[in-house]
Amino acid sequence: MVSISYDGTLFWPNAVRHDPCCSDKRMSADVIIIGAGAAGLSAARALSNSGLSVIILEARDRIGGRIFTRHIPSFPAPIELGAEFIHGQPREIWDVADAAGLTVVEIAESHWQSLGGVLKESNFWPQWEAIVRQMREAGAPDQPFRQFIEEMYGAEDQLETKRLALDFVEGFNAASADRISVAALVAMEGAATAVGAEAVIFGGGIGENTPFVRVRACEGFEWCGLRIDPARNEQVIDREGRITTDDSRLHAYVIPAEEELLIAQKVVQCLGGTV
Repeated sequence: MVSISYDGTLFWPNAVRHDPCCSDKRMSADVIIIGAGAAGLSAARALSNSGLSVIILEARDRIGGRIFTRHIPSFPAPIELGAEFIHGQPREIWDVADAAGLTVVEIAESHWQSLGGVLKESNFWPQWEAIVRQMREAGAPDQPFRQFIEEMYGAEDQLETKRLALDFVEGFNAASADRISVAALVAMEGAATAVGAEAVIFGGGIGENTPFVRVRACEGFEWCGLRIDPARNEQVIDREGRITTDDSRLHAYVIPAEEELLIAQKVVQCLGGTV
């Protein structure tokens, strides 16, 4: 075990001091945090910035928890053995990345897996999307994911898909397949789809003319970076405009839809005319 005295700066190697814990060593601090993973380090930073002294106790000989970045001299880029990617637009992550001047790169998706010691490109995502569709169709009553996948993918030729799905649910969601429910996974998939959006658009009728409806529709999306500007939201009535704050990472816009004109255009097209 090591103890980490945290000085409140960003998470660079010189921001923490590692001390092997000894039975005869006395330590004192305002707060002691167990675990130097992302949550522990974030808590230490917030507490330290508030003027408190902090010690973090970590069982491993490194910090970072599930984030495990290796810098290998012979390789041109760092290799991440833990965290895969930045998930969505949460300010808690992006604010730290921006403040530290970290380079964030968007890359094309390419997934590989090792089967029997052979590395091959994976087609897991189409299989997972099919499983999600089946979970949506399953409806009530709810059931544990393991029960669902055992019943739906018990055939001999589906065992590999079942194994990958169980590994994904227990690895990505950090939840036991015996406990996490199908309904919970369906809800999380819906939220993940929303995070992938470029923007939120309100157009026509209620969305265009009713500010409080726009606020209610955006509730719960603060975690992915969407922040409604109350003043802008109230001012944008029957006209085009952005209703989110300047620092919002996911923006929402009001774009008036000329519904009557669109209907008329479609009618003319159906009648064989031109618009």
